[in-house]
Amino acid sequence: VKVLALTDHDTMAGIPEAVESARKYGIKIIPGVEISTMFSPR
Repeated sequence: VKVLALTDHDTMAGIPEAVESARKYGIKIIPGVEISTMFSPR
């Protein structure tokens, strides 16, 4: 594994730890987040 994408729901809190850990193994992290939304017509 050379590249790993990390996403979570409504937070990016785990990204710094993942980047730090992945760096030790030469793995690149692609950070992402899934954002909860609600549709409300006007």
